[in-house]
Amino acid sequence: MNQQNKKVAIVLAGDEKLDFAIANVIIGLKRYNESLIDRVFVYTDMPQEKRDKISLIWRDKIAFVAFGYEDFEREFSCATNEEIPECIAQDKRYGHHIYAKFYCFDLLRDYDYVIWLDSDVLVQNSIEDILAVDTDFKWGNGQRKQIEAYLSNFAEINEQEIAKRNGGVISFSKNILRKTSHSFKVRML
Repeated sequence: MNQQNKKVAIVLAGDEKLDFAIANVIIGLKRYNESLIDRVFVYTDMPQEKRDKISLIWRDKIAFVAFGYEDFEREFSCATNEEIPECIAQDKRYGHHIYAKFYCFDLLRDYDYVIWLDSDVLVQNSIEDILAVDTDFKWGNGQRKQIEAYLSNFAEINEQEIAKRNGGVISFSKNILRKTSHSFKVRML
């Protein structure tokens, strides 16, 4: 695939407790995808000092977007005319930061591809194969089968239910902006 004229953005989100994880994702992205990625957007409410340190990893590529709980609460309330559900109330483990993925659609106005990565994703190679080139978007939730196979080797874990959280990677193509709900092309990663 020729990416010369295609613009690619990455979206990450998290608070200061995830600064190390976000930094790790950015290190992997830079190491294996430096010529592919135009911009990395980090939706966060972490202090400026931590943002400055993370910015040193990849100067001029990282853009921080203010995304505190108050920002989320205001936008959620405006969009839905509803209160925030208890399951995403402030300070919950899977709190408001996971909803930053919906800003990918706004970014598609300026980028050909936008990829949402959970802040705990480990980038170990080029992400070119996960671009939604022949589809409107791709979705993946990690290496569940491999993880379950590995964990099944441990008897004490084997007798307990293995957590199967969603998330991980979503890749959007600009084409999705021209679609109706009846014409989406989706592919699992």
